[in-house]
Amino acid sequence: MGNPFPGPQPYRSEDRARFYGRRRLIEDLSDAVLSRRVLTVYGPSGAGKSSLLQAGVVPFVDDEWDLRCVVIDSWPSEQMMAGGPQARLMDGLSDALSLGEVGDLDEALDLAFRRSDRPLLLVLDQLEQLLVNHTREVLQAFVDVLDHLEHRRKLSLHVVLSLREDYLGRWNGLLEGHPRLTRHGYRVPRLTVGEITRAAVKTAATADRPQMWDGNRLQVLVEEMAIPGQWKSDAAEVESAFVQIVCRVLFERGGLDALDEEREEASETVGKRMLRGGRTRSGGQATARDILERYLNETLDGLGNLEKEARDLLEEVFITRSGSRQVVSRDRALEEVDSEVDLDRILGVLEETRIVRSQEHRGDRFFELGHDWLALPIRDAAEAKRLAIVAQRTRIKMLLALLAVVIFASFGVVQTVAASLARSAQAAAKSAEEVALGQKNEADALKVKAEEERQKAESAKLDALEAQQVAEDARSQLDVALKGAQEAAAAAAAAAGPRAAAETRRAQDVLHLLAVRELAGDPTRAAPFLADVHHGDAFPFWRTELYAMAQAPRSLSVRQAPAGTVLEAVEVASGRGFVTASAEGEVHFWPLEGGEPELLHRLEEGVQTLAVSGDGERVAVGGRAGGIVLLSLADRGSAPIVRGLGSRVWALAYEPGGHRLAAGGEGGQVQLLGPDGEPLFGSTHEGCDANPGHGDSPGQAAGT
Repeated sequence: MGNPFPGPQPYRSEDRARFYGRRRLIEDLSDAVLSRRVLTVYGPSGAGKSSLLQAGVVPFVDDEWDLRCVVIDSWPSEQMMAGGPQARLMDGLSDALSLGEVGDLDEALDLAFRRSDRPLLLVLDQLEQLLVNHTREVLQAFVDVLDHLEHRRKLSLHVVLSLREDYLGRWNGLLEGHPRLTRHGYRVPRLTVGEITRAAVKTAATADRPQMWDGNRLQVLVEEMAIPGQWKSDAAEVESAFVQIVCRVLFERGGLDALDEEREEASETVGKRMLRGGRTRSGGQATARDILERYLNETLDGLGNLEKEARDLLEEVFITRSGSRQVVSRDRALEEVDSEVDLDRILGVLEETRIVRSQEHRGDRFFELGHDWLALPIRDAAEAKRLAIVAQRTRIKMLLALLAVVIFASFGVVQTVAASLARSAQAAAKSAEEVALGQKNEADALKVKAEEERQKAESAKLDALEAQQVAEDARSQLDVALKGAQEAAAAAAAAAGPRAAAETRRAQDVLHLLAVRELAGDPTRAAPFLADVHHGDAFPFWRTELYAMAQAPRSLSVRQAPAGTVLEAVEVASGRGFVTASAEGEVHFWPLEGGEPELLHRLEEGVQTLAVSGDGERVAVGGRAGGIVLLSLADRGSAPIVRGLGSRVWALAYEPGGHRLAAGGEGGQVQLLGPDGEPLFGSTHEGCDANPGHGDSPGQAAGT
């Protein structure tokens, strides 16, 4: 194999020798697969789920446990396969195990186990394709087939269902009434900057034509591709598909040094732009943005006669005039393309190459650019096109003016009129050039200003953290000073006798009241000082301070969340602590006695609501896309139970003293779940308006 990096495609079983960096995760997921009959594997887009399963788990269980493995990761649309997904499943089994022609799925399984008693692992990957290409009736029939597989318990069969996390709510909605298919789940996290950098360096070094890459330089490149909103560090998460694209281009060009030399040579010529009409940057070290721009240009060139429509679609629809990404519906994109067939081909290529990504919402598909860097060259190309139109209009005006001169001259009009028209045309051309230059300078200034504002925001955040630390240090010093003063006063009292002791107590009272005044904004810390005053009646303002302190709320402790905005906090029974949910989807448990919070789960779709059972053993988390995650506080190591309501979860509540859970969702949906998440009751209330007040419900909701 020439290039060891697959780019936007996943690693396959034949690539196992070049798949590095996830050994521990492979073993952990393999244990989960072998201990479950049906396991749902999910994770965010770009987390590397397909590579982990096909190049990691499948070869591992084959070597260690002698399993036969069948992987199906493509699901044609209904127009391409009349038999639906169950026909694709049967054909995949027959081809992989060389079964020949079989009548149905049961016959295929019976024949497979008559030929060999080795356990069989069936991996059904990329299941989100089913949710896009098939109707609910076809999908429900396929779910019945999966349930039938689970009930054939005499066969040594393991089934893995793998799909993107943002489709999980809709998938679980299809599985209502099939609790055994949704009982066990495994979330695959994204790779970090450090993990994927080390793996890429090793992959390049062990290729058929090895290349030695500088790990430090590559890490700087990978940090540019970190998920937005994170600090640039070794632990920042990245979307592995983009890193694989960049590494594939790097390897094709001969590594970082060769790519830098190529950029310097290109900058010395009258540049070939990344996008037609785009800009040419000066030489220097290659950046991830440079590489992705080149990849974008080569992908669009590969569309052939649809290239112009694809460029116009990106420039006019996928970005705003300011150059920001925007979400686009399929109907809006169709307005810019001549036919649905052409649009599907363009979007299919752009999505396959990860230039755009899609999401499913209420039966519609929405698209957006895969990364902010891709928006910048597209914006520059659109701006260059607009400037070219202005210049073309100016040239037309000049030609019309010259034509008028010729006509006037033919009728004997004085040459001064022609000269005046020529000057007017030249002035118009100059004015147009100045306008174009002004727009370009304004765009550059906005870009510089945005970068300055970002740096100011980061600096202000650091200043705030430093000020908070200074305040904490000052309070600690005040505590030390007061303690020293008290000890000195006590020693003086012991030496000077009763009268001196009384004076000492009065001095201590003065110090305590000064401390109360100093800590007026922190009643929690001020209260002990006020309580230690011996003779408060001797001070006129003592009663006023005492009354104010009695009215002020006091905290048992003040804790700082690891990151993000805390949306909801719920106390755990028996006073053990409390559970919080943040705007970033993180769920933490905070022990009441102190210490660091424990991350229980992270919900990529975002948290809408939270509930804790009466005995404090279970936590339910409701997601914005319809997901319901059940967590155990009693057994922290157990896998979370994932369910789907089919729409945004607006409210959750446990029955008093029990483990049954009621869930209410958008559209009037109500569902009752058992202790293990099994559905007990489900209903839809038309006209229900029980939105529990969590914000911007666009329609009806059901509350608990």
